[in-house]
Amino acid sequence: PNFLSVSGLDKLLGKKVSIAKRMDSEDAAFVVAYPSANISEFANTRDLYEDCVKGTGRPLIVARGELQRYISNYYPPFWNAGEMGPLREFAAKFTGVYVIYNFKGSNPAVLFRRYPEPWQVLRRRRDGGLELVHTFENFVSVKDVALNILPRFP
Repeated sequence: PNFLSVSGLDKLLGKKVSIAKRMDSEDAAFVVAYPSANISEFANTRDLYEDCVKGTGRPLIVARGELQRYISNYYPPFWNAGEMGPLREFAAKFTGVYVIYNFKGSNPAVLFRRYPEPWQVLRRRRDGGLELVHTFENFVSVKDVALNILPRFP
């Protein structure tokens, strides 16, 4: 990454370099860490998939991708509207292994999922332990957990 790619100016100035040009045809797998810092990083992850992974049998592993941000409209639909639709569709294709979202503040908790098991909401207790307070099969949203589930379990 550089200033042009992180800011998105590379696209505006016609200087975008395909991520595929930086990959070796002998690469057996691809690992991407933290592609959620900005939209262009996740767009590059999608380009990597389209140009180097799709149909090859090589895996694409994303660590700390915060993919729920894309799937759950954390980024508003009007934000970079031309890219958000395809990025949401791409994020939804991933097979998750674990999701851990920490809620901080006066009532700390954890939203946890080990695929394919149900989602769990665990309340952090003063003694350092965790108490399972709610489970559900289909993801709602982090906002819904914060506003509608956690207040029922102080």
